[in-house]
Amino acid sequence: MGIALSVTVCIAALLAAAPAEAQPAADAGAILFCSGRQLVQIRPDASERMVLARIDMSMQDAALSPDGGVLLWVRGTSLIRHLYIRLPGADAVHLDVVRGRGEGFGPLRFRTGAPQLLYSARGEIKLLDAAAGSTRVIAHGDRPQWLGNGPQFIYETGARGEDQEIGIHLASVENEDDELIIPYGAAAVTSPDGRLVAYISPAQDDDPKVYVMEVATREPKQLEASTRFDRPLALSPDGGVLVTCRADLSSPEGMVRFDLVAFRLADGSTTVLDSGSEVFTEACISPDGTTVCFVARRGGETHLYLVPIAGGEATGLSPGDSDCRSPRWYTVGAQPGLTATSPPAQP
Repeated sequence: MGIALSVTVCIAALLAAAPAEAQPAADAGAILFCSGRQLVQIRPDASERMVLARIDMSMQDAALSPDGGVLLWVRGTSLIRHLYIRLPGADAVHLDVVRGRGEGFGPLRFRTGAPQLLYSARGEIKLLDAAAGSTRVIAHGDRPQWLGNGPQFIYETGARGEDQEIGIHLASVENEDDELIIPYGAAAVTSPDGRLVAYISPAQDDDPKVYVMEVATREPKQLEASTRFDRPLALSPDGGVLVTCRADLSSPEGMVRFDLVAFRLADGSTTVLDSGSEVFTEACISPDGTTVCFVARRGGETHLYLVPIAGGEATGLSPGDSDCRSPRWYTVGAQPGLTATSPPAQP
């Protein structure tokens, strides 16, 4: 209780001292990503690169508020992870910690137009209200994600015990409504406008396939061209294209390589955006829907790349950065004052 109160007081004090105005970025926005022990922001044309944080453990994930004024990040190892928050001109504040192999905070995402963020810890879904300086448990599960601008969100259950319903739930931060909308669904991604949810689920032959469901109608549609080796990575802003990672089993000598594939939902056509990597771990799509930023492992190293969503040649972004992960594409970059590089105090 004392720790929670002190965190609340610290966040509230930080917000009281924070600048009210964000500094707009270039039209193409900025990409936030983790690189080893650094949190980096870079312009898509590589014209500007800034280190927002440098720490003593590996960076795992990060999120920037829509106005560029609040920064959260996760640092740690496979056995322990810590969550921090920082505002311009202030030191980082420790928010939470999870312990155990496979434990994490889920994909960090701020609500569009509001200083609210969802994350999961130890099977609890938590809502961080940065403006109020408070955190509360609102559901039990993992991997919460906003639907559009909220207040609705989805989360997943079934990974923590036989007594849990397996699937994807729809809930709201404003009431206690909670509905299992996709039984046995997992690995979900949502479209930025909140209309669609893409996920994997067993088909009639028990072979997992990729589905896309329109939230309003609750009608799932299986992507005919999907295989058991597809994993959804990102939906375009207009909901027209789904980017997935697919295993290519035709590689010589039995070596498994992966393709980055774009599904066009209107006609079911596919385009291979990149191929031959050891794995594609994550991807995000530019706010205008024209470009995919993705993380690929090649030769044992993970780097950041850009490729047109319509197809074309992939190019490396910030080749000097390695051990890259968790790219996020924002229309507004971080405010001045979020570029402090001193390590946070140990919790």
